[in-house]
Amino acid sequence: MKQKKPNKKIKPSKLRQPWQVSDYDRRLNFQTILPYQFLLLCKILDTTPVDMIIDFLDNLSHASWKREGKDAAKQKLVEYILLCGYGKNYYSLDEIQQIFKELDAIGMIFPSNGETKLIDQYVAFREPYQDYWFNQWYYKARRQDISKG
Repeated sequence: MKQKKPNKKIKPSKLRQPWQVSDYDRRLNFQTILPYQFLLLCKILDTTPVDMIIDFLDNLSHASWKREGKDAAKQKLVEYILLCGYGKNYYSLDEIQQIFKELDAIGMIFPSNGETKLIDQYVAFREPYQDYWFNQWYYKARRQDISKG
């Protein structure tokens, strides 16, 4: 009988914002039942569900990772967010589009062919800038529901 290896303990994620706990923890560990149609689609397309979900998240967040040739996909995901109405109680459609444009700008300046020192400088810039960007947008609407007038 084969013995299972003990699970490695995952370090808790570093909090950059005080609200990064529970539902907003950066490391998401959950189990779900995938819709059967999604699983069938993944198999037909020869893409694992994990790969498809990670690709979706990278494109939606306009990340710097694997961004070449993904502009059309990213734009369709912005349209998806707009059509679903996410954030509409706090921001206008133009503001939501601007939010994504700014996310894309952060990802675009990644030095893809840069040396380690340049990449480290980018990361040192990106992390505080992301916090600044978040605070600018989060507090812009003062978290008041604009649909109520």
